[in-house]
Amino acid sequence: MTTTRRGVGFVAVLVVCLGLAGSLALGAEAGWSMRKLPGCEDLPKRMAAFYRPVEVRLKPAARQYELPLDLSRLNNPNFGKLAYPFQQRDLAAKANAMLAKNGFVVFPAGRFDDVVSFYKAVKSRGLPIFVTSDSLLHLYHIQFDETLRAIEEREFVKDLLAISRAIQAEATKLHASTSGDLKKAARLLAGYATVPVVLLGRTGMDAEALEALKELNSWPPRPSWRQRDAFVRKYSELFQAIRKEQRLPPQRYGLNVPVVRRALQRYIKAHPVAADGTAGAVPDFVADDVKAELELIAAHKGFAPSPLFAYKEDYSQYVPRGHYRRSKKLKQYFKAMMWYGRMTFLIRGQTGRVAGLVPMPVARVQTLAACMLAGMMEGKLPDGRPLAQVWDRLYAVTAYYVGLADDLTPYEYRSALRVVFDGPVRPSGLLDVEKSF
Repeated sequence: MTTTRRGVGFVAVLVVCLGLAGSLALGAEAGWSMRKLPGCEDLPKRMAAFYRPVEVRLKPAARQYELPLDLSRLNNPNFGKLAYPFQQRDLAAKANAMLAKNGFVVFPAGRFDDVVSFYKAVKSRGLPIFVTSDSLLHLYHIQFDETLRAIEEREFVKDLLAISRAIQAEATKLHASTSGDLKKAARLLAGYATVPVVLLGRTGMDAEALEALKELNSWPPRPSWRQRDAFVRKYSELFQAIRKEQRLPPQRYGLNVPVVRRALQRYIKAHPVAADGTAGAVPDFVADDVKAELELIAAHKGFAPSPLFAYKEDYSQYVPRGHYRRSKKLKQYFKAMMWYGRMTFLIRGQTGRVAGLVPMPVARVQTLAACMLAGMMEGKLPDGRPLAQVWDRLYAVTAYYVGLADDLTPYEYRSALRVVFDGPVRPSGLLDVEKSF
């Protein structure tokens, strides 16, 4: 069994790559049975069940016209006055000529961030509305994006943090009770899970408040309107939190620098910044590597060797985009999902005859870590939910939006382990897994 490291283009698909990470929670038992996980065989059918074909019956009946148009015979003789936003007669004449020749004319009509507002503006001017197919596609994309955002913000952020904490806790236990390659694998798992634990724990506005105050203090005595406007846009989420807490009117922001400065100072005093945003969340034995990974993610400058995984990672991918820029919670969720989706436990290592991204001993440890995770999925989260069920829910919903995984998941790892081990799997038994593969 081999796998190659592939990038993921759309962040929503990142959750499927948790498959390489598996999920875990050891519980009290000494080993793990290899029962089939929920959804391991019928997931494609479950996805297909959501599809309902739509039968479209329509008979095209649009009135035809011939070119060139006779503008004097238009049903709306005031069309030109309503449509053209300019008063210059030469431009109006040129637009009329193009309209007569081609049946349409294109000219600037302002800038709209909302497609609905644009159509309302057209309607208010008494102009005929032509809805193009790309408008429908855009509206569908907005609906798709908004429903995914709502699910992520309401459900997936907390579930991803719960899974990450479970992986971290159990990997820490394994690290304390094992030795050799198993101890190395447990250390890798602990670091692998700790990065998202820290990222998802940094959802407060305290650091942003310090950054905003520092930027404000660097301004000249009379900052420009553009500078103030950009400042308000940049820290809009922070200002919403301050307004809600201090009950200040929103119109004062960006207009009165001393007022904003005092508001930021009060907020910082009420919300002191923690050292890393997650006190006590980083195990000592992996703290240096986790800190280095977080610094690379924060810098997002490009390719660099991963302190934890040894191969090069493209850290420029950890810049939130799309709806993930809307809130601090979504920004941190994006980074955590990007981490889970991109950091792969490699099976193939370098040998005299085989090329690989890491030496064979490193690949061996990473494979052990992946098998550990897949084996531990039958445990439970602190709230009593089976870990496999929580992961399967994450995977199933995400797969409905963006498709099934094309990388190894816990289903494939557990299937392989069932072949290798005829019976329960114990951590010590995983040391032979590379030879078996």
